[in-house]
Amino acid sequence: MQKKIHKLIYLPVFLITLMAPPLFSQAATPGEWFNSIINNIINIVAWPIFVGAAVLMFMWVGLLFLMANGEPGKIEAARKALIWAVIGVIVGILSFYMIKSIGLLIGTYTP
Repeated sequence: MQKKIHKLIYLPVFLITLMAPPLFSQAATPGEWFNSIINNIINIVAWPIFVGAAVLMFMWVGLLFLMANGEPGKIEAARKALIWAVIGVIVGILSFYMIKSIGLLIGTYTP
């Protein structure tokens, strides 16, 4: 049992050791490295969270409309929620493109 655990530990260490040198030997300046990290965070983390939140907002608005049952006050509340959901999506999309535009203007982002 003890030998199996040691073998299971050695495999990931061996694989990381094989993969690490190419990662550290890339000829990139610190600015390019930082820029790539920020772009990866935006593309891999921020966008999926934003899209998920937008989908949830519109699902909630749909439920509000369904639960209104024709009552004018509830329909008005659902309309306001829809307006704010659309405004949130527009602001999110504009913020993404503002980051890219500012990066192009100052020269840190290359498409």
